[in-house]
Amino acid sequence: MKKLLFIIFLFIFIQKDFVLASNEVASQSSLNKKETVSYDLPYPGILADNPLYFFKTARDKFVSFLINDPLKKAEFNLLTSDKRLNGGYYLAKKEKKDLAIVSISKSNNYFFESISLLSQAKELGKSTDSLANRMSLSLKKHEEVLKSLEKSFGPKYKNQLVFEYKRLAGFEKSVNVLLSK
Repeated sequence: MKKLLFIIFLFIFIQKDFVLASNEVASQSSLNKKETVSYDLPYPGILADNPLYFFKTARDKFVSFLINDPLKKAEFNLLTSDKRLNGGYYLAKKEKKDLAIVSISKSNNYFFESISLLSQAKELGKSTDSLANRMSLSLKKHEEVLKSLEKSFGPKYKNQLVFEYKRLAGFEKSVNVLLSK
């Protein structure tokens, strides 16, 4: 019986050290990383450089037309905005910067529409807090992605990126107003 208790005690003592050691390693590695927004962008699917891309845009417009509820439409537009942003990111990585800027701009157009629809839904008395919080996270992710692309775009596209940053700042104010109501 004493051997069994000794083995259990030894096992617990050894497990405790392993857990502490792994926590220290995890905390050290988190200090070395930059803080990133914990918001995953959806996979964009077909990119704007694909000849079949117009089918995707036509489908998105058709689906948006079929959605009547402003809250659901705002959610759909947020998803579309995130997809366009991620598509712009992939296009920039493929060195297709003109298409990337257009995709990022369209992403912001969808985001603007999403904010307008969220405001309408709030006026109708719908609960919009969860979507407004997701929009706030999405905005932070949009800013993070634009900052990561800023170095690779160079001076030719600087004015366009600055314009998109200003739009994001305006969106942030609008979302904060919606969150505070």
